[in-house]
Amino acid sequence: MRFAMTELQLSLATLVQRVDFDRITESIDPSFRVSLDPGPLEMRVRKR
Repeated sequence: MRFAMTELQLSLATLVQRVDFDRITESIDPSFRVSLDPGPLEMRVRKR
């Protein structure tokens, strides 16, 4: 399990370096719940 989590973190770090994320959703509900579950959040992903 530990190896899988490490591999996932490395894959995510590589992905974040190679693409740009733009938020499409206009607003996010400012509450404590947002940090746990922001709800539907639309993003546009573009290759750098």
